[in-house]
Formats: sequence, structure tokens, C-alpha cells
Amino acid sequence: MKRIKKVVLISNDQKEDLSKNRDDYYEDDKKDTSFLRSLGGLVTFSTIIPLGIYTSIEAVISVIWLWPLLNGIIGLGGVAIAYILLKFFKMSHLLVATIVVAYIFLIMGYNHTDGLLDFSDGLMVHGDSKKKISVMRDSMVGTAGISTMVVFTVMTIAALTNIIDYNCLWGIIIAEMAAKISLLTTCVLSKPAEDGIGKYFVEDMPIPNYVASILIVGIIAYVLLGYIGIFGIIGGILAGCLISYLAKRNFGVATGDVLGTSNEIGRLLSLIFLVIALPLF
Repeated sequence: MKRIKKVVLISNDQKEDLSKNRDDYYEDDKKDTSFLRSLGGLVTFSTIIPLGIYTSIEAVISVIWLWPLLNGIIGLGGVAIAYILLKFFKMSHLLVATIVVAYIFLIMGYNHTDGLLDFSDGLMVHGDSKKKISVMRDSMVGTAGISTMVVFTVMTIAALTNIIDYNCLWGIIIAEMAAKISLLTTCVLSKPAEDGIGKYFVEDMPIPNYVASILIVGIIAYVLLGYIGIFGIIGGILAGCLISYLAKRNFGVATGDVLGTSNEIGRLLSLIFLVIALPLF
């Protein structure tokens, strides 16, 4: 029996060419990958947390419906940072918001922010979908990418500052969960590319798992902030719909950069929806 080559995922290799046959990225003995190991692989793949658990792409994808919960834990770290800086160091709300956003970007290894840079470059270039995808996958970053990154980072910090003004620190957790709900929404609504890591996430996102993920984070958001929390999750869902639409119109497919963009826009739109909802409830 021919043995299938075992390949592992490393989060900093998002740009790697993965145009080989799908089966090359799966472990030969799949039964050895436990649920907890798959979760550990997802954490290693998507953050800089030094778990050092490398597993197959199949194992990672099998648990991506729990990604919003993992993001929520990262958001909890942001809540702790904000609380300490506000309570004991009496820092300004703007400075605290900036530090929390920097923490989130850093712990994610800037993987998703890189996607936003590339997506923006591809979106702005004139030409057909093939040319746009080529520009998006180019290692160079253009003016569109840099400008978009600056604008969206400033908007994210401003929105989070407003959240902190309302003393609504739980909003950090909700926005992080919504960011991944946005990414999963884009997976569900999009067509996969022919190659790249992103194609596997788009191909293997079952609707029941997606619905379960929304229900779980929806319950958590409601427990934390009531209807305000639900508004935050809705913001993430709408962001995923928007990015999926833009991807279809400009690229025809959703690549890893598209998914990364969906995460960043999902966080921002969730924060904005929280800001809108806070004075209403």
C-alpha cells in the first residue's frame, strides 16, 4: 500500500505554494489525531502561542467551527489587560485600546492583517480576476494595502476606545468571537480557489458546524451583554457576507487572504455594531 506523505502546518507559512494534490496534506494514520490535538494544532496554526503542536490540515479543519471560542479566550486576555491598565495604571482609554489592539495583532502573528493588506491591493488593481489574484498573492505590498491597513487599524482603535468609554470590556471578547464568525461565514458563502491553504477551509466548512458555532457564540454574547452582545455577533456575520460578495465579484473565489480580511473586517464591524447598540439597550 502506498504511504501518503505527512505534511504539517506552520502558521507563518501562509504564503507557501500549496498547489499539490489534496491528499498530500493529510496524515496517513488519521485515527491518531485526537480532538484535543486537533485543537492544539489549530492554536499553533493561527497564533504565536508556543504549543508546538503540528498536525494535518484535515485535523485543523475538523475543529475550525470552534475557532470563535478560541478567539474568545484570546479576547479574554485583552479584557484582563484592559482592566489592569485602567484599574491600576489609570491609563487613558485611547492608550488602553491601542495596547489591546496591538496585543491581539501580535498574538495572532499578524497573519490576518497580512491578508487585509494583500486583499486591498488585489481589490484596487484594474483587470480581470486572474490579474487581481496575481496582485493579491504578490509578496510586495502596495499603496492600497498600506492605506487600508492604517485606516482600518485607526477605526478599530477608535471603536474600541468608545467601547471602553462605556466600561463595556466584555465587548472585546464578543468582537474577537465575531471576527472568526465572519471568517466562517465567508467560508460558507464562497467558492474555493484552486490552490492555497484557504481552499481547504472553504471546501470543508459544514453548514451544521457553522450553525452550531453561531449558536454557541450567540449564547455567550447574550450572557455577557444581552442584546448588545447579539448585535456584535450580527456585525461579524454581516462582515462575512460583505467580504464574500466582494471576493466573488473581484476574484471569483476566496483565498486565504480573503479569509484573513474577513477576520479583520469582522472584528471592526462587530465593534461598530456594539457602539451603535450600547446607547440603545
